Amino acid sequence: MTTHQSEDESYIYRIYDSITDVSLADWQRLTGTIPDLGMDPRMIRVLEETLADQCRMWIITVADAVGVLVACACLSLFVVDALRPAPIAVRKITELIRGVLAWLPQVRAVALRSACASGRKPY
Repeated sequence: MTTHQSEDESYIYRIYDSITDVSLADWQRLTGTIPDLGMDPRMIRVLEETLADQCRMWIITVADAVGVLVACACLSLFVVDALRPAPIAVRKITELIRGVLAWLPQVRAVALRSACASGRKPY
């Protein structure tokens, strides 16, 4: 877990490597005891386990100065081969280029799911 405090010290945010490190009581206070599927801790844990070889995941919580959780988010980082669906000829040329410019055909995609203190999604 990594902990940071805002410059004006009104918020503290924590970054966790797994949903299992987050207090279930705090999480449920914010998302509800029956959260939607995307914020359900059980589903997040299943995703962490099954996608471990495909992406990196973090849980971020934000607390006010008193320590009450006011927001949370689940972040996922996927490295995507943008040329995977391309025709075979294009992929073969890309394989030749990859040795020199390995980053060229890959894109980093971040997925975000969040909740705020009002219980509503902030989007």
